[in-house]
Amino acid sequence: SLPKIEDSADAHFIKFQTPGRKKEDLHIEVVGRRTLIVTAGESQQTQGESLISEQGQLATKTHSLYQRAVLPMDGDWSQARLSYEDGILTVQVPKRKDGSLDSEGLGEKVKELEGQLKEKLSRVEALRAELQEEQRRSMEVERALHEEVARSVASEKRQLTIE
Repeated sequence: SLPKIEDSADAHFIKFQTPGRKKEDLHIEVVGRRTLIVTAGESQQTQGESLISEQGQLATKTHSLYQRAVLPMDGDWSQARLSYEDGILTVQVPKRKDGSLDSEGLGEKVKELEGQLKEKLSRVEALRAELQEEQRRSMEVERALHEEVARSVASEKRQLTIE
């Protein structure tokens, strides 16, 4: 099952269901600064971390329990506390008192989004130019049609004489 994240006014609580496990069987790690991974029980020959056996064959390592949660950005992870009761691992993370965010990795994401925005703005400008050209052509066609209608009407004029 997926971890459950709950909030209070001053902390985040990430709860992992780990039925039938002892707390000694659980492996908890933070990858990067905000990804929390809980694993238990290793097995061989499935998906997961690649290993080379003594015979030089590729084997893989997986866990019978694997859960992952992305931690909220306003958490003070240096003050995190863990508890384990009745098959539930709870990670309590106080919220930063100053309201600041853990912004690691955001700079690159912002640059990526800025690049995407520039590309889209460039495309909008190109489409705007195409639209203006189409409007100009449309006005030329409309003007030519008006002139043609005016010539046609003028050529059909006849003088009527009174008898």
